Amino acid sequence: MSKGDGTLSRRQKLTNLIGLALLALTFAWALSHVGWQTFGISGGPLGGGRKVITVVHWQLEGRTVEAMQWAADEYMKLHPDVYIQQIAVPTSAYEQWVRTQLIGRTAPDLIEMRGTEDWDNLAVRYFVPMPSQVDQPNPYNAGTDLEGLPWRETYLDGMMGGFRATLQEYYCAPLSMFTVRIYANRDLLEQVAREVGDGQVREPRTLREYMALCDDIRAYSARKGEKIVPVAGSEDVAGQFRWKYLGMAFGSMLDLFDWNRDGDIEPGIALEAAMTGTFPEAELTTLDEPFDLRTSGHIRAGHMVLYDICRQFNKGFTACKRDQSISMFAQGKAAMIATGSWEAGSLYREVGEDFEIMVFDFPVSEPDHPLYGPYLQLRPTEAGQQSGFPMGITRFSKHPDVALDFLHFLTGQRINEDLNRRFRWFPAIQGAEPDDVLAAFEPKVEGVYMAYTTNHLSPGAGTALSYEQGWSAYIGQDEPTEGEYREFLALCQRDRKAFTDTHGPLADRFLDACGDNPASCSYQTFLEIWRLQHYQSFMDAYAAAYERQAMDDFARRLDDAYSALARSETGLANARALAVQRGLTDRLDEDIRRNLTAVTFGQVQRIMLRADGLMRHDRVRRTLAERAEPKEAGK
Repeated sequence: MSKGDGTLSRRQKLTNLIGLALLALTFAWALSHVGWQTFGISGGPLGGGRKVITVVHWQLEGRTVEAMQWAADEYMKLHPDVYIQQIAVPTSAYEQWVRTQLIGRTAPDLIEMRGTEDWDNLAVRYFVPMPSQVDQPNPYNAGTDLEGLPWRETYLDGMMGGFRATLQEYYCAPLSMFTVRIYANRDLLEQVAREVGDGQVREPRTLREYMALCDDIRAYSARKGEKIVPVAGSEDVAGQFRWKYLGMAFGSMLDLFDWNRDGDIEPGIALEAAMTGTFPEAELTTLDEPFDLRTSGHIRAGHMVLYDICRQFNKGFTACKRDQSISMFAQGKAAMIATGSWEAGSLYREVGEDFEIMVFDFPVSEPDHPLYGPYLQLRPTEAGQQSGFPMGITRFSKHPDVALDFLHFLTGQRINEDLNRRFRWFPAIQGAEPDDVLAAFEPKVEGVYMAYTTNHLSPGAGTALSYEQGWSAYIGQDEPTEGEYREFLALCQRDRKAFTDTHGPLADRFLDACGDNPASCSYQTFLEIWRLQHYQSFMDAYAAAYERQAMDDFARRLDDAYSALARSETGLANARALAVQRGLTDRLDEDIRRNLTAVTFGQVQRIMLRADGLMRHDRVRRTLAERAEPKEAGK
């Protein structure tokens, strides 16, 4: 205890000193541990004179770290002269950590790569391409049905998860496959069914059934006086729903924009459609009217269903992170959560015997739904699902041959099966059997291909930033309360001019819907009107930002994509012959024309797509200029 004069007793001083000493020791240990993890070198105490291969990744789910250590131990038993060192960096710090190590030339031998476009530049500068290695057999498949097959042909996806499309080259070896589903607390749903339902727990297959289930969960929560929400929400969970439902809504747009019938919508085509409403090849599509971001039924359905779905999340979910939503579900405070098969191991272990987990797919719309029916009846196909957890070899590796051999080991059929069973993830290799708990996550081939996206120009572009900022505000907005609606209605009845001046487009939409008798409009009807206007405000703002930024963003995308391609050893392919055939020689860069050594058809195609993109960019610019001329003349 302290003395009466406010000074500390000898005991308190001693306790504080011990605490400070322990804190200093802990800090020193952590600092030395991290430093040794990062800078340990072969021949030092870490390797004991062995060849050290350092592996870094951000996978902290479940028992990933333990499983990777198991694989490293198994490899070291076969190769006593090698030491495998693992570093797991949290996702939030991963990008910065990796870039710092790469720029400082202190990078590990093997790094888990991301699939974003900005990693193309990192790949070509700092990673070793594997053009010939992927066509050689994996020696660790000896004695299996994959023996003798080229390495890439042993993958379920043909190793496309390790292929960098812009560079037209393989740069990494993926280890696993992933799908996304909705996890549910079956025990809780049984209680809900007994208390407020018909006693039967059913998988919701349609959006009406899903929303009705959410309503039942809220009713049960209110009856019991417990804080239980239908869905454990977070930024990440909202992202999983977004990917699925925008995939549904945009899937059928492929027929509208795929003018050359290559199964894809190139960004240049999407740019031309969004900026001009159509394009010269429109007669080859089923586009019956000019395309407009502001009025597209596909885009409206995809976003409005997401707003409705996010209303079933916990309050303030936009500020929550993945771990918080996982914890909420595991503690029984939420009945459902949407996440990937990568969380299966974590969730089943955390839940234990507390409750039974059931897993089901994302519900689709009923054909007769007025807003969603025509657009949300088919889920995105998982037939083209690419393998994940991709590991690439850096140019700083002192033992690239050993690093490659370790990748062969991890992707051999037997080890890949055992490793992913420990992860509780899907194996990436053919013939490797998944854990039984993953049966509900098996990829489904039926469905539509997500051909279009509102955010198609570049992840780091101004249009992307505008969209993401608008998206966060859109899904996180609280709806007006009944009290606020009464104030809204009172102003409408008292002073129409003040009403329209105050509420703008919402007032106009409300008056159009309710006519001369606004008082007849119920609160629920008002909410439907408010949601329509809330969506329209979001999309109008994005469309305006798109019109301001898209041309520059697209030009930058073309330059960035070519810059990464041009820096690769095989990137400057001979495109001249094909260019002459298509009449594109005037759009090819001078350095491409100077490099007339053919490499692969794929690399030629990337250059041709860039030339095509440049043509579209110029065509849109001319079209917009021509449309602006009458306005200038009228001044």
